[in-house]
Amino acid sequence: MSDYELLVVARWPLGGIRTYMRYVYRHLPASFRITLVVPSTQEDEALRRDAAEIGTRIVFCAESALTWTVFRELRRGRFSAIQSHGFISALHGTFANLLFRVPHILTVHGVLEERLVAGIRGRSRLLLTAMVIRYVDVLYAVSNDILEHLYQQVRGLKSSGNRKVVILNGIDVTHFSPALPAVGGIREELCCDTNTVLLGFLGRFMPQKGFSLLIEAVAALVADGMSNLKVLAVGSGDYREYYQKLVRQHNVEKYFHCLPFRADVAEIYRELDAVVMPSLWEACPL
Repeated sequence: MSDYELLVVARWPLGGIRTYMRYVYRHLPASFRITLVVPSTQEDEALRRDAAEIGTRIVFCAESALTWTVFRELRRGRFSAIQSHGFISALHGTFANLLFRVPHILTVHGVLEERLVAGIRGRSRLLLTAMVIRYVDVLYAVSNDILEHLYQQVRGLKSSGNRKVVILNGIDVTHFSPALPAVGGIREELCCDTNTVLLGFLGRFMPQKGFSLLIEAVAALVADGMSNLKVLAVGSGDYREYYQKLVRQHNVEKYFHCLPFRADVAEIYRELDAVVMPSLWEACPL
């Protein structure tokens, strides 16, 4: 066995969680060996490339088989620790780990939204979340705001016996250096001349990201006479079709160009005039 065997559980290995894994795990010492257990998603190929680049073994499974797959990996290997990304991942990891008692780290990338903890079902979800949080050995939040929010939501958490730490997210800025040459192609693909202001939205299509606000803002600018702009929206998510319908309803289709998930975001950034971040809230915005 290597010096440190880490079993990573990620129920939703997209967006910020995937970015975290790409930037953090590559900087771990060579003595670390990582096994990543994830449900299959539309970004499997990108995850395979990431895993190969950072030397991580990846295990895909059906979402319904996540607990069993984690249990199977624990039974086969001798892991030093489990790191679960998010509450649902930690729930799977907790049940799978009942017989093994491997030290368990819960990394929290977001807050408990009010809509998810409202009503009878919401209170049940909150109780289950509180149980999982207390059961892990380390609660690792990616921002101080997240930890303070959890203290407010989960009664008795501050005095519980597990360790709480905050480690702020970081990013390798050299990867996005404007000094690196732009590969080109995006502006030509969108027929953008030098007078066109190219705005970029890169992220998941979901309510918290505020994409509807961006649609309304573009519609207002167009109505005010500004027509030399385009928005390049790159990402995936359950609300993609809904936002495309909203774009049509505001009659601004020609100002928006949507692309599915792209791995070459650094190259895209270098061709944009500005990045738009209309999020309603973020756990740790860069």
